[in-house]
Formats: sequence, C-alpha cells, structure tokens
Amino acid sequence: MAYDFDYGTLSWVKSEIDETLKQARGALEAYVDNDKDETQLRFCVNYLHQVHGTLQMVELYGAALVAEEMERLANALIDGKVVHKNDSYEALMRGMLQLPDYLEHLQGGHRDMPVVLLPLLNDLRAARGDVLMSESALFSPDLSVPIPASSGTERDGEDLGMMSRKLRHIYHLGLLGWFRDQDRDASLQKIGNVIGQLRQAATEHDAGQLFWAAHGVVEGLLDGGLESSVALKLLLGQVDRQVKRIIDAGQGALAQDPPRDLVKNLLYYVAQAQSEGKTVKALKSAFHLKDLLPDAKALDKARADLAGPNTALLETVSKVILEDLGRIKDKLDVFVRSEQRDVAALKPLGDSLTQMADTLAMLGLGVQRKVVQDQVRVLNAMVEGERAVEDGTLMDVAGALLALEASLHDVAAVRAANDEAEEAAAAVESGDVSVGNDSEVRIYQDAEYRHVANQVIGEARAEMLRVKEAIAAFNASPHQHALLKDVPTHLGNIRGSLSMLNLNRAGELVESCQDYVSRELVEHRVVPAQESLDTLADAITSIEYYLEAIAERWGHPKAILEIAAQSLQQLLDGVAAPVSPSQVPGDTQEIELGSAGLEARRHDAEVEDTHLDLVPLPSAGEEGAVLEAAGADDTQILEIGGIDFDGALGSTTQTDLSP
Repeated sequence: MAYDFDYGTLSWVKSEIDETLKQARGALEAYVDNDKDETQLRFCVNYLHQVHGTLQMVELYGAALVAEEMERLANALIDGKVVHKNDSYEALMRGMLQLPDYLEHLQGGHRDMPVVLLPLLNDLRAARGDVLMSESALFSPDLSVPIPASSGTERDGEDLGMMSRKLRHIYHLGLLGWFRDQDRDASLQKIGNVIGQLRQAATEHDAGQLFWAAHGVVEGLLDGGLESSVALKLLLGQVDRQVKRIIDAGQGALAQDPPRDLVKNLLYYVAQAQSEGKTVKALKSAFHLKDLLPDAKALDKARADLAGPNTALLETVSKVILEDLGRIKDKLDVFVRSEQRDVAALKPLGDSLTQMADTLAMLGLGVQRKVVQDQVRVLNAMVEGERAVEDGTLMDVAGALLALEASLHDVAAVRAANDEAEEAAAAVESGDVSVGNDSEVRIYQDAEYRHVANQVIGEARAEMLRVKEAIAAFNASPHQHALLKDVPTHLGNIRGSLSMLNLNRAGELVESCQDYVSRELVEHRVVPAQESLDTLADAITSIEYYLEAIAERWGHPKAILEIAAQSLQQLLDGVAAPVSPSQVPGDTQEIELGSAGLEARRHDAEVEDTHLDLVPLPSAGEEGAVLEAAGADDTQILEIGGIDFDGALGSTTQTDLSP
C-alpha cells in the first residue's frame, strides 16, 4: 500500500473535479427549487459519480468516500428513502462546497487525512438514516506487512491448536477478572502471557499477525498507554473467538477467512497508545501507524483549515483590502509631507484600519489583524496627544502597512506563515521560548519572498519552454545546428534564475545541459544519435517538472531532480561513443559537466537542495526568508512554514467500534 499520493496528478484533475461539483450544485439547486423535476437530481447523481471515480483513480480514498456518501444520499432522495429532505439538501450542499476546499488543502502540501472529513461524512450518513462512523472507520493499515521472525517457533512440536486448547481457560480467567475489574494488572498479565505464547507458536501469517497486534494492545494497557474501555474488552473477546476457530479447525482457518477487521481495530488502538513498550514500538514502525493516525493537534489544525475560508475567497477579499491600504498609504504620505499637520486627520485613518482589522479577523488572519491593531493604537495615541507626532513613528506605521500589502499578494503563503507564528506564540505563552518584536514583520517578508520566488521560477519556466521548442525543431532537422544557437543563452538565463533562489543543485544540472549544447552541438556541430537527443530532452523536461513542483508545492522535487541527474549522466556516457559529425570531422570529444563532474555531484549529499534560501531583497534587510523544500526521504513535499502533512490512507472499509 502506498502512503503517498501524486500531487501532480491531483493538480491536473482538480479543475475538472471543481467544475463537475459546480454542475452538481447547479442541478441540486434546480431540484430544490422544483422538486417535481427529478431529472435534475439524477443529473446531480451522475456528476457525483464522476467525481467519485476520479478521486478513486488518484487514490484519495477519504475524499472519494465523501463523494460516494453524497451519491448515496442523492440516490436515497430519488428513491424516497429520506425523511428530512431539507437536512439532506444542506448536507449535500456542504459536501459539494467542502470537498474542493479539502482538495485545495492537499494541494498546499498537507497530508491526506480522511478523518478530517468525519463530521461531514457522519452528517451525510445520518441524513439517510445510516449508522455513524468512528475514527477507526477511516483507519486502514497495510496488512501485507510480514510478521517478525520471532514468531512461528513451535515448542516441543506442540502445534498452535493444541496449545490454544490448553491455554484458553487461562485466557478466560484473565478476561473475567479484567471485565469485573478484579486485580486489573494481574488479569491483563494472564491475557498477555497467553497471547505471547500463542504468538510464538503461530506459524502462519494471519494467526501470527493477529496475536502480534493483540499483544501490542495488552502491552499498552499494562504500561498505561491505553485506558480500559468497552471497545477494547470487546476486541480482546473477539480474539478469544479466533482462538476457538484455531482449536476447531487449526490456524489454517484464519488463512481461509482472515480476521482483517479485528486486526485493523487492534492496530487502531495500538496507534493511539501513549506508551513506548517494545511491541507497541515495533507495531507502530512496521505498520507506519503514526502516519495513518494524526495526533490531536494536527487533526484540529486540519479541521480548522477546512472550516476556514478557501484561497479563492481570501484572494477576492485581499484585493479589496489592498485597495483600502493604497488609499490609507496615500493619505498618510500626504500627512507626512505636509508642512502644517492637522493631527485630527489621523483619526479617519485609524477608523479605516480598525475596519480592516475586523475583516482580517473574519478571514482568520489573526497575525495580520494584530499588526494592524498595533498601528491603530499608535495613530490614536497621536490623536489623543498621548504620543508625539514624529516622522520616525509615522514611517514605522507606513512600513508595517507596506509589509502587510506585500504579504497579501500571496494569501496562501500568508496562511502558512500564520501557522508558524501561532506555534511560536504558543511557545512564548508557555515560557518555552522568547521572540523579538520583529516576528510579525518577518512573516510578511516570508510571504514577499515567496511571491518573488514564484515570479523568478515563472521566468525560468518560460525560458525552458523556448529551449524545448528549439530542441524539438533540431530533432526534426538534425543538420540545422543554427536552430540551437540561442539555446545556451536561454539555459544561462535559467541558471541565473536558479542562482537567485540558491537552487544550486538544479543550477549545476542546467549548466551541464548548457555545456553539452554549446560545445557539442553549436560549436562542434555534432549530429547526435536519436537516443542522445531523447536523453537531453528527458533531462530538460525533468528540470522543468522540478520547477513546476516547487512553484505549485506538490510532488517530490528532490526525486525529480535525481531523474534529471541520471539522464545527464547517461548523456555523458554516450558522448564518449562514436557519433556522426556533420561537416567537421574529428570534432567528437567528451564534455566536462561542471567543475567537479556530474557523477561526483550526484553522490554528494552535502550539496542537496534541502533548503531554498532566497537572496534577500534590498528592502527586506538581512533576515530574508526561507523556502523549505523536500527533505531527506522520498515522502517530502514542498512547504513554507507551518505543519508538514504527508502520506495518504488507503481503503476506508472498516468496522465501526463506537463504544
């Protein structure tokens, strides 16, 4: 099972999903206006079915489950099986509005956490009278994980069935004492001892996995990592029924009909265990349980993001705020330049900023609101005569407004930066750390640099398109070397852009492409083999794909760049082979790929672009901002501050264990 999904694929299909959901909303609204026109509701069902299929295709199972539940509810309305129709309309409409927001959340580089959608899913199920889901319903570990080698060591030739018959009575005594809360730890110890012995005797995967998971639950209970509950007692009671199956038909019975739901539910509680016992740690590591079950803080944060305004709304409102900011700055500039200053003129500016602060609060931009409120207090103090009207103070106010204006050009970056600021504020409040007075200003610098970075990457991608067009033309006419005369210049421009962003690794690969084209194709007019041209095209396309991944914050930039490096190494190996010169014989030679050689760079982990430190702009001071890109493993995503969510859940079919 994969724990990631392809952010690039999502970016390609999201616009289609958004449009289809928009059509579904239109059909639903038409039906609500005229519930005699059942055709509109059937249109709605068809649109939802398309969305469901697309989401399954890109392996976003949590989002697909929402689409499936909406489709079921719409069908229930057609079949007349819904009692409270207005509640159903509301739930459907909310699902159609919230699903695009969830996908947008994922596009921002966050983890796919279907449990975030649990309230919406339960509303959809409740509207058609179905049972509600628990969090375990959206928990789906990979049960193909092999059991540890320590399992399967039968004692003295005694098979699992015989041992189960001998030990089951002790297991019952342990269960009975635990259920009656009689000497809890001793009772759990009996249960744990029996499960441990059965686990050692299990020789088949399904039996060994069941007892391994059950052993982890009991260990968590004994270590205080789990609290006794009705659900856990039910689960360990179900383990006893599996023991009875082994006694009656041998452990092969579990292989014929594996107790997958039981194992999943046991692992769900192991994932929740706060203890760090040997078995619990081994299970969490083997099944990647930390990836499958987010902590409460991450879950609350993701749900807050989903409930908040989406980027489209933020961008619309930010345009209005930017217009207001422009007027306020102009008036403040006029006041500063005036020889005779009427301090009363500052009062309307403070009132306008107060309204702006309220708007920012409604949008959830708390950090920005606080900075605006600080400027309001300064202006009001001047109006009331509590503070002297000084040019330096007024320039500070103007600087804060300029920073706010710059940040609102990239609302997504502002939201990410706010996450980091809120965490820092919580740390300050708890006394763990202290921050300087410039923390809010730095947030705006981060957003401004992000905006600049996107512009620079956009220019580089435009140059890359020109390179691709020239190479495609040369591929069609391989003797027309004049078609490539501008390619080294375009590649040099790209390398300069990458240098501005400190993307040194990518810049070196672009330099290698530039060196090859300049020496081999332009200067020596070599006619390369088709395979060499294809390899060059692969390298350039991979670098373009890398820039796209960084700009749009999805995928695995570092892994993409490695593909480009491999293509260039293959090109280097091919240069030494015989090629066909066009007019100048004997010109074929090996090229140098940079000062240290591509192979050395490719294996030098120290030069990997684990951080994208932007070159500070003259107006931003020396602090600058950091664009954090992919980390050291193959599950990283591009992120700017905030919390890094990565990984995806699989199948969502599961037993409901609500106590």
